[in-house]
Amino acid sequence: MIAQSLKKSILQEAISGRLVPQIESEGTAEELVSCPEIPDDEQPFKIPSSWKWVRLGDIFAHNTGKTMNSNTNTNKTKGVNMKFITTSNVYWNSFDFSSVKEMFFSDSELDRNTLRKGDLVVCEGGAYYGRTAIWNYDYSIGFQNHLHRLRALVPLETKYFYYVMYLYKNSGRIECVGAAMPALSSKALHIIPLPLPPLSEQRRIVTKLETLLPKIDSLEKTEIRLSLLESTLGERLWKSVLQEAISGRLTTQQPSDGSADDLLEQIKAAHREAFATTQKKYKPLTFSPIPDSEIPFDIPENWRWVRLGEIGEIVTGSTPSKSNPEFYGNDFPFYKPSDMDNGMEINSSLDGLSKEGLQKSRFLKKYSVLVTCIGSVGKTSIITREGACNQQINAIMPLGSVSSYYLYYVMISSEIQSILKMNASATTLPILNKQKFSLIPFPLPPLSEQLRIVSKLEKMRSVLDKRG
Repeated sequence: MIAQSLKKSILQEAISGRLVPQIESEGTAEELVSCPEIPDDEQPFKIPSSWKWVRLGDIFAHNTGKTMNSNTNTNKTKGVNMKFITTSNVYWNSFDFSSVKEMFFSDSELDRNTLRKGDLVVCEGGAYYGRTAIWNYDYSIGFQNHLHRLRALVPLETKYFYYVMYLYKNSGRIECVGAAMPALSSKALHIIPLPLPPLSEQRRIVTKLETLLPKIDSLEKTEIRLSLLESTLGERLWKSVLQEAISGRLTTQQPSDGSADDLLEQIKAAHREAFATTQKKYKPLTFSPIPDSEIPFDIPENWRWVRLGEIGEIVTGSTPSKSNPEFYGNDFPFYKPSDMDNGMEINSSLDGLSKEGLQKSRFLKKYSVLVTCIGSVGKTSIITREGACNQQINAIMPLGSVSSYYLYYVMISSEIQSILKMNASATTLPILNKQKFSLIPFPLPPLSEQLRIVSKLEKMRSVLDKRG
């Protein structure tokens, strides 16, 4: 991201002596500390002549804290129970106190294993080795052995060195040992080369950074929002396109298509024909008007609101007895919700039924539409092989001139998905029973327009998939 790169660049300018001017009256870093020179080949970049390269151990006393759950005998040793922090409490320039434990510290351990205001805290190990914060509180607290405490040996502006550590860690300049569990040892920490300006310049650098960095942080938040927007744009566009499609606004209505009322007569005829091959008592379709209170959006005049149970046979699946192995085989797929995870069309399943097993379940025609009705209500697929499904699925076998693919797109639209979930029982495990499922309102256009809608949606889905 631009903000991260800009932040690193500004911090590099700051610790290289190019962010603020050097002022002769402020003296030199040599006046702060006298220590051995660092060889040129260990100096990572150029600094002003009034600055000095020092090792971290030249200007900070550092040590790790107390081992957690140590075996100190509290009955024989004087000391106190004290709160202490671990690596999980330390973030960049902040602390999380949502979970803070207590541990016994003997009197002899207190000085070495507690923090006081102004100390730098550095994480030793794990994925966040090198992460640094300043203890800026007026009270002391213990710290455990996977944290380093850095306490200034000479007058320093601690915040300046926080910024140095931040840049070093995020630029790969802090070396650690171990691959699976990296760790920043005391020895490695001690020899880290640091650019040391005069004290007054350290303070001016911090003041300048604290003017600039909030603006960069604001830029970073904007970038994150834009990135999130871009990553979800395709899905949001697709949802909008689907809604336009099932509302009749994606395609143009054509007089030659006729009306959905013509289609209803074909559906009635297909319904009568389907019942003629069964022993069930014939109940004619009536297509009663749906109350306005149940209609979720407007549709064109030549369309018609109907109910799901009026455009196809609704089948709730069932599972043949597991105790009879003869029911199971490879003759027919036996669809489950887990088979519906790979998109619109499915033609195979993890489990199969024999011919005998199919007779014990409910036969589904090719191009039936499956909709999960228990648990994750609303997941939808089209089967391209005849078979059966289990009881977690309501299947729709469309009647007459109803396109399975148009039906699929309606069922996955946000509006209909909301209605499905709203009609499911409000329990720990949501269930949408067959009766309520059959009453779901459905926007029905003439067949020719159904096919145009499907064609248009397939093209737009392809375009959105390509743009990522």
